[in-house]
Amino acid sequence: MGEVKGEETARALAASLYTARTLKLETFEHYYNGTQYEGREDFFSPKNPVPLLERAPCIVYPVVEAAVRQHADFALGEGRFPTFTTGIGEDDEDDLFGLSEDDSETLDRFISKMCEHSRFVETCHYALMAGESIGSACVIYSFDGFGSLKAEHIEACHAEPTFDSDGSLVRLEIKYPIIELFDAEDGTVRARCMFYRRIVDANADTVFKLAEVTHKGVEPKGSVDQDVSTTHGLGFVPAVWYAFKRPWHKAGQFDGKPIHCSQLDEIDALNFSLSQRHRAALYTGDPQVVEVGVAGGENVAPSGAAPRATLKELRDSDGRVVYGFGYSERPRSARQKGAGVVWRYENPEAKVNVLSLPGDALKAISDHATDLQNKIEAVLGYTGTSPEHVRGTLSGKALAMLFGRTTAFVDQVRNDLWSGFILPSLSLMLRMVYEVNARAPGSVYISGVSKAAPILERFNREVDGAGKRWFAPSIKPVWGRYFEAGPEEETAQVNTAATAFEKGLVPRAIAIEKLRGVFVFQSAQELAKELDRADEEKQQRALEMAQQSTNDSTDDSGKPGKSSKPKPGPAADV
Repeated sequence: MGEVKGEETARALAASLYTARTLKLETFEHYYNGTQYEGREDFFSPKNPVPLLERAPCIVYPVVEAAVRQHADFALGEGRFPTFTTGIGEDDEDDLFGLSEDDSETLDRFISKMCEHSRFVETCHYALMAGESIGSACVIYSFDGFGSLKAEHIEACHAEPTFDSDGSLVRLEIKYPIIELFDAEDGTVRARCMFYRRIVDANADTVFKLAEVTHKGVEPKGSVDQDVSTTHGLGFVPAVWYAFKRPWHKAGQFDGKPIHCSQLDEIDALNFSLSQRHRAALYTGDPQVVEVGVAGGENVAPSGAAPRATLKELRDSDGRVVYGFGYSERPRSARQKGAGVVWRYENPEAKVNVLSLPGDALKAISDHATDLQNKIEAVLGYTGTSPEHVRGTLSGKALAMLFGRTTAFVDQVRNDLWSGFILPSLSLMLRMVYEVNARAPGSVYISGVSKAAPILERFNREVDGAGKRWFAPSIKPVWGRYFEAGPEEETAQVNTAATAFEKGLVPRAIAIEKLRGVFVFQSAQELAKELDRADEEKQQRALEMAQQSTNDSTDDSGKPGKSSKPKPGPAADV
């Protein structure tokens, strides 16, 4: 592509429409992606006399991305994503909504199918990673043309939510400028700034046609694009706004707190330290031969061709100029070196030395970089190691100790993600299923919807004559374990718990709680009650059998003996 005309003007118009909030969130996103130094002078560039700290570091350590990915893996990775239960146990019933044990099992199965149809695991991964990296995540739910639920991920930095007094989302506006290239009538390629706008409310999802930006700071008004706009008529906004670990609610502030919001300066310091160490090693790491006392023109060994190491201009995948070490196309003449090459000197006073870095030359800067990295990782809740770096087989307990910093952080992350995103999303999707299926039975293509629909109807209840209101079902998560214990560890845990209970040292519930790392269960108290009831029933049956056996082996006189036929009674008067 040739020259693009008007690109600088278009970018200036786009920049004028970014709010302070958008720029702030994009800064967090740049530090997550490692693109925070774009536009700076290259670290090795010799052309412009730019101070070192104003250049772009040549090494950008992706510590934020590594931490976010590690958290997502520990919280929601293979075998760790939670299962969901409505929590109704045997002989229990929800008095408010009339849920029986069978109803609870039916609803649990439907929730599992609903999550599978909507690819909810991937949606939760996105929400967690977006929340940790920029502070907020936004997902819009809808039904596709085949009746299946789908999730649409929205960049939170370009979306603004509006909440009512009880914290419910009542409006979502998405808007941002884009740079559009087009072919002009004169045959040139030109750029212009266009503005995108979309509004989702309780009745419709309205998308506006792209409108051209002509004045700085002025948002153009585009007409409604009827081809992509829809009127859902749900009566509520089909979207969830997730603010990651928001410490408090404050008027006008609806974003969360990214994990690295307090570490931007430290991350810069780490990248510059790593880059300086890299540059020092490249410039001074190659040993230099020095000869003293050699006569001019003395040829002590055959000459040959050697490549010339230079600083070369290169281009990255985006066409930007960067600098790196390489070899020139025209080699230089140099003295041969090798195992079979002997250097001979006529002057007996000649000396040959090698200038090289001492062993601890880079130690100070390496220690500084390591210290910075440890401090950053402690705040981010990241463990910068892996089992592959540890020799020998690691037990589940050893892994738990190795990744203790991460699991302690992820414990809080799981609670925040559950209350802030997973539970609201499950409630919203169930409500959408109920509303759409009630409006057009058979239009929802999710297995088990016909059985779940009558149960979901109980959660849409009349409230004090003020109309119907949706009550979120009581759903509880059962999280997967971080690490699987080995067979020996599991056996030891089971034996310890059993022995402590049998000897009366601990109640049954405490003994069961000890086994949480071996078996997956929701409540040790409920499980202990079930086992207690089973023991009572077993004892009752044994007692009844013993009494029956005693009755069968006792004669009419009360003396033990063989069973006999009953004696006839006195004849009746006729």
